[in-house]
Amino acid sequence: MTKYRTEKFEVTYDVEQNYGQVPDGSITADRLLGVFEEANLPNPKFDYQFIWGMNPVARNWMTVYKGKAQSSGSISNILLLDGRSVYLPVSNFIKHGGTAGAYTHKMIDTIKLPSFRMNVTRIDDEETSTGVPDTLSRWWVGGKVNQGTFKCEEGKPLMMDLSAQFKMPYFSNTSGVGSSLDNWYRAGAGRSTIKDHLDEYCGSPYYFSQCTITGKWPIHGLTSVTMNAIRNWKLEVNNNLEPRYYLSVEDEKVPFQIWEGRRDYTMSLTVDLIDQGAGFTKDTPWVELLNQGGYNGNKTEITGAAFDIKFAKSANDYIEFMTPADTSGYSRSGAGDGGWATPLCGGNSQGSILIGAPENIGGTGIVSVVMEIKCRTLQINVGDSLPSSSYPTLLDA
Repeated sequence: MTKYRTEKFEVTYDVEQNYGQVPDGSITADRLLGVFEEANLPNPKFDYQFIWGMNPVARNWMTVYKGKAQSSGSISNILLLDGRSVYLPVSNFIKHGGTAGAYTHKMIDTIKLPSFRMNVTRIDDEETSTGVPDTLSRWWVGGKVNQGTFKCEEGKPLMMDLSAQFKMPYFSNTSGVGSSLDNWYRAGAGRSTIKDHLDEYCGSPYYFSQCTITGKWPIHGLTSVTMNAIRNWKLEVNNNLEPRYYLSVEDEKVPFQIWEGRRDYTMSLTVDLIDQGAGFTKDTPWVELLNQGGYNGNKTEITGAAFDIKFAKSANDYIEFMTPADTSGYSRSGAGDGGWATPLCGGNSQGSILIGAPENIGGTGIVSVVMEIKCRTLQINVGDSLPSSSYPTLLDA
């Protein structure tokens, strides 16, 4: 009896040069998101219109009509062995630099997001009379990340969660089942030509023990200080995507386009209340909460805080998150590489705002506080030995 096993699935992706391009055998998806064990595939959900109408026969619905289709899914706890997929929830442009063995890839959040396609192929366990496995290959096109989360907690490596929305799925089956479903079935939607991924799993993740978190707090004059008692860190990106079902000609009742909404960054830090020097003490979460982002206690000017979170395997192998980003100092073609900006009072210059710091007293041990922070802009820097050709070619945003 043939069956599909979890281990026999392949999940790969690539960016689109044309939004929602139909798989016709000419496109591939040979990039990996990272190492993960579970995925909630974006199988479509149909919004049928059930009509009760004037039904003299029964109280049950009388007829049903087709409604819009929406495809959304998620992959959680992606172990990042490198930084080749961290741009997906944030940026549609990567600035490459550096030299062989010490390349750099810098990305600042952009208005537009990259759209991408995903190929999922499930292969049976070859328990057939011919020994030839049956495959069901599915493509989702016109995808954008709705929510992305970067996270790390004590004792664990850096991980990423992604939740995405797609325009439309297509499929192909070697058994031919479903080939009559013209709008969804494509003969060219077969398994993507991919390489052996085993070599790409041989790297190591970025561990909690390789992380440095630096903060600049306005209550202390924005002095840079390393924070050494962080138990958990999480940075969430919410793009608030807005699918649009325009009056148009489409194969099926799917979104014409998925637009980006207002972006929202939320960061949380679980901090043990321990004195860490003059720049951050056990009282800083409390006094900064009451300070409300004012520089040196200024009650009328809100500057906000700044954070630099860096996971480094070595001097030339790292993933770094900076907020706020130095957007004015970032040039796509020139010398300006952006970087970590010092917050200022005023539009498009402010930093991160501490909006909550609840203390739950109970149990035993050191008391900790969860610092809830709203961030404004983000820059991600990646250092590795991979040339720019190892990264996708993104559209200019």
